[in-house]
Amino acid sequence: MLPVIIAFSAVKQVMHQVRCKNTGVVSLEYQDAALRQLHAQLPAAIKASGCGKRVKLWGVDLRGGSHPLTPEEDGLLRQFLRAREWDVEKTRTMIEETLRWRRAFGVERLRPEQFKDFPADEVQSRPDANGHTVITLRLGAVALSAFNDRAKYLRWRLCMQEMGLRSLALGRGDRRPGYVYVLDCAGLKGYHVGRAARSCAMELAKLLMDFYPDYLTQTHIVNAPSFVAPAWRLFRAFLPSAFCNAVRVIEDGKENKNGFGS
Repeated sequence: MLPVIIAFSAVKQVMHQVRCKNTGVVSLEYQDAALRQLHAQLPAAIKASGCGKRVKLWGVDLRGGSHPLTPEEDGLLRQFLRAREWDVEKTRTMIEETLRWRRAFGVERLRPEQFKDFPADEVQSRPDANGHTVITLRLGAVALSAFNDRAKYLRWRLCMQEMGLRSLALGRGDRRPGYVYVLDCAGLKGYHVGRAARSCAMELAKLLMDFYPDYLTQTHIVNAPSFVAPAWRLFRAFLPSAFCNAVRVIEDGKENKNGFGS
């Protein structure tokens, strides 16, 4: 699961840089114009999704149209637009499909108590120095059986994703700009990076890319296994600097100076 998480994040960063080179830097004027267009089209997207006239995502009321654009709605719609490189039509489709998928999957009904045999992500109550929520997943505590039931694995991770997004308080004035994800590798075993784990992680990655805006700002890998640093030294030359700066590896309780972010 760990290599997949790293690779998936890197691919997203590479794709983003390629698009930026092809389309140029998106100006603030263009962003604001795209936001206004998306806000105007939002009622049609909500209706097409079958959700009625008004929906709420992670505490944010989405109404659009003739309704005034609230600061909370502004922030969430901009994140959706960033996920689709400020393409209004693609963003509208993403929102419509996200709302439809959430109803079909039953995301709103997921609760941590349904996954007592899985480790719950630990959400730090206080933000870090930059105002970000800190969320920790203890990878070594994930049992082998977790990867044998892919459907339950996906429900568990999506439940944790929802919990993390709710911790950002996106619907309030004191909302947080994003979260830092800490992957604690203490106790990591072979099956955590085996075929079943990679398959589960890849399917999860597709769902996150298709149906979630990205609020992840940094990834910290602590108690990293020994293979991570050599792998990083091999691949770092091919990865974008933005990705390198957003990930840190800490091995044996000390930051690896040859690892991410160096």
